[in-house]
Amino acid sequence: QVSVTCFGAENRVVMGGPNRKGGARPKAKPAPKKAQKADDRVDLNFQVDENKRFTGKVLFFDKRRGFGFVKPETDGVVPEDKLMVHWSAITSTDSWPYLYKDLDVEFNIVKKEVSKGTAAILRADKVSGPGGAPLACDAGEDKEWLQNATARYPGEVKFYNSKSGFGWAILCTPVGDVSEVKLIREEVAGGEAVPLGKGLKVEFGVFKKEKGTMTAHNVTLPGGTPVTRDIGEGREEHGAKEYTGEIQWYHARNGIGFLVPTDFDALPKAVQDKSTEAAQKHANKTQKESFEGLTFRRRDLSDPTGPLLASGTKVKYTVYTDNYGAGATGITPV
Repeated sequence: QVSVTCFGAENRVVMGGPNRKGGARPKAKPAPKKAQKADDRVDLNFQVDENKRFTGKVLFFDKRRGFGFVKPETDGVVPEDKLMVHWSAITSTDSWPYLYKDLDVEFNIVKKEVSKGTAAILRADKVSGPGGAPLACDAGEDKEWLQNATARYPGEVKFYNSKSGFGWAILCTPVGDVSEVKLIREEVAGGEAVPLGKGLKVEFGVFKKEKGTMTAHNVTLPGGTPVTRDIGEGREEHGAKEYTGEIQWYHARNGIGFLVPTDFDALPKAVQDKSTEAAQKHANKTQKESFEGLTFRRRDLSDPTGPLLASGTKVKYTVYTDNYGAGATGITPV
């Protein structure tokens, strides 16, 4: 029998990020491996009327990963007669926008420069139903509900793997013999792959998926508020005081970086502790020495679309802690 106390405490969980060793500063922290480039480029001179609307059908769409391909009704419009589409380009009323095979759609074609302006890629944009109508794919799905389609249940995240996009949640009050339900990325409201920290209080519907697995539907915070990335990561800001430091590395493609504070001991103790804790975990896992520092993501930059932050760039920032350790936000070059 599983029992939990629901909605009594703040939605916040903390875990660990990189250490210091005798005051030494790292020369560098290795950047993540570069993702393989997609082989879907066209010449920069390829002509596209980005204002024209096209009709077509969906060839494939991976709901969990949030991308797929559409085929224009007219052959020869684009190379190989297919275009990639990302979930963020879908006009939809669904909490997690998606498409399915053979769905009739309408869309624009946009050209985006890549490889520092030496090539371009084509993508489907503003994907809608015929005539521009917003898509509502959820409404067309026939689900077998635990009780009914409108029933909502309070619960708590037991665990969730952000990378694979699945986990389990505990119901505050079991319904019959159902005390736990499966969590899957595509059923988390908000339209992006947000993490769900252990112990996070949530609310959801429940339906029976293939093989009889009871699964959470339209997972939100209590009251129906979508789960934001900051809440899912358990982010807690530590005041408005600004600190200074130096960029060690920033991987623009993955939107993640690492910086070293000018004076680590000047940071709030909670931030120091989280940074050291995470660094120790990293050292234990890799058997390599790790040093104190702060991670950051693209959204933590004061100008996410501004110039690339090169290694050695001097910056100012405020600090936070989250489920993964300690970080910097509001990062501005000085």
